[in-house]
Amino acid sequence: MGVLSFLSLLLHPLRVAVLKVSVTREGEITRLEDEKFVRVIGHDGKPSMPWKASATLEDTMIQANEKRVVKYDFKILKGDKVEAILGWSELTEHGSVVIT
Repeated sequence: MGVLSFLSLLLHPLRVAVLKVSVTREGEITRLEDEKFVRVIGHDGKPSMPWKASATLEDTMIQANEKRVVKYDFKILKGDKVEAILGWSELTEHGSVVIT
């Protein structure tokens, strides 16, 4: 499954991009493992809210002009229907997740 973006996917550090993939085969739906793309910011090596952050601790977000390949251990057969949904989750000021 390839993803290509001409702009950075999400610049806001309080967002988590989520790729959800499912395969329909003979009427049965198989959900594959979600792939998450994040940008974690923090201070003193620990995650923190933006107003306290001084560094990027982890950045797996899809960048501008980057092509990212996500591999799954699942064989696609003729007649399978593959559905891929790229969405995001949003963090509140308390760090809780709001699904959008």
